[in-house]
Amino acid sequence: MEKKSGRKPQRFSPSYVEKVFMLLDKLQNEPAPQPEMFMTGEVIRSLFPQLCELRRKGYKLKMLVGLLEEKGVRISESALSGYMARMSKQVEQSSAIPVRKETSQPEKPALEAQRQSVKNSVLRRVKRMIFGNRSL
Repeated sequence: MEKKSGRKPQRFSPSYVEKVFMLLDKLQNEPAPQPEMFMTGEVIRSLFPQLCELRRKGYKLKMLVGLLEEKGVRISESALSGYMARMSKQVEQSSAIPVRKETSQPEKPALEAQRQSVKNSVLRRVKRMIFGNRSL
């Protein structure tokens, strides 16, 4: 006895497929939607360059934790230290002499520019959420 499925195959007209194609094509050229909320690690990652600069100028971790707490980012000194250590290591590894990768297609400059634009807009948004119009 054969078990029949209750679902019928869906059928779409060529004009419907074209509309969906146009929508997806349009979305490819727009920046990705931004999240409503950020996790602590994402906030620290976006502020990492400024935090490093302040550390270089003599700010202690305790002072940075205090500044972040004033803006509602609760984090311990040890957690901030851990985040910064991991991110420093990632920066060091990415700045090492790159090994040539075999790729089937070179990266398109426009795509890289779009990725950078999205990344920059996320960073600006996080900074505005935390610090308002004033920066550290």
